[in-house]
Amino acid sequence: MFGTGSTDKKQDFYTQIDLSQPPSATEIEKLPNDLDCLIHCAAITDKSASAYDLAKVNICGSINALEIARRKNIKLFINISGITVVGNILETPITENHPCSPTSFYLQTKLSAEQILSHLSRQDMRMVHLRIPSPVGLEMLSKTILPIFIEHARHNRSITLVGDKRRKQNFLDIRDLAKAIVQICKNRNASGIYNIASSEPISNEDLAKMIISKTKSASKIIDNSDFVEHSPFEEWTISTEKASKDFDFKSNFSFSETLDWALKG
Repeated sequence: MFGTGSTDKKQDFYTQIDLSQPPSATEIEKLPNDLDCLIHCAAITDKSASAYDLAKVNICGSINALEIARRKNIKLFINISGITVVGNILETPITENHPCSPTSFYLQTKLSAEQILSHLSRQDMRMVHLRIPSPVGLEMLSKTILPIFIEHARHNRSITLVGDKRRKQNFLDIRDLAKAIVQICKNRNASGIYNIASSEPISNEDLAKMIISKTKSASKIIDNSDFVEHSPFEEWTISTEKASKDFDFKSNFSFSETLDWALKG
């Protein structure tokens, strides 16, 4: 889906293109000729999808999106990727220089898309990859941890902690993601890979407690987490120092504020 809006309040333009197939000349001709940026966030996120479908959409679809940008002479290509492409965490906070060893084929397709897009982009095109954690907003995927916890709390059902209750991760308010994109568009020196995330991580256990408190829920927390005391745990603490340095990115919203917003949905 392509959409354009103009500052002079002309009518917005929308069209649909199937990125799993090479774009036709007719489809490309429909697009305006004055596009400044292409933001690519189309992907299959279902990790149970077939390897063929994952590669077709996440890799070939990215190549097709880049071809559209090239043929429309778009100078800025922003690819939305994910912080989990790093795979096993070797050091924290996680920076853009962290080694990548994807732990699933889905993650491999996302990392491959980053690498292929960078290799194929023209010298006169800025290529930016945004590695983001779980995005939070008014409409979220129902099968992810945050909306599951919220749904249980709203219905006073028990919230069960599985895996490791100590596991920490940064989330990302989608308003902060939008802010980062605007800043990249304005700063012509920004290019390459950037981590974009909230300023502080939160554990699964603290997440459940905060949601119960904010919803005034009668839900109980059931600890079915599986971990060995004093053993290492996953800490997805993300550094955004590079984004801060290159285009003055700073998250505007604390996780508490983001959760308040998400609970309005």
